[in-house]
Amino acid sequence: MPFEWLIPIQKGLPALKAEYEKVRISNYGSVEEETAAIAGIKTIWLGIVNLVYS
Repeated sequence: MPFEWLIPIQKGLPALKAEYEKVRISNYGSVEEETAAIAGIKTIWLGIVNLVYS
C-alpha cells in the first residue's frame, strides 16, 4: 500500500470529528471549561500522530 501512514489518520478521523463537533456546538461558561473540552481533541489527535510515527 503506497500511503500506509495515512491509515491511522483515516481510522482516527471519525472520533476526532465527533469530539470537535461536541466542542464546537457547546456553550462554555468560562475559558477554563472550553480549554478542558479542547483537551479531548488534542488527546485524540496526539494518539493518531503517535500511531503514524510508531
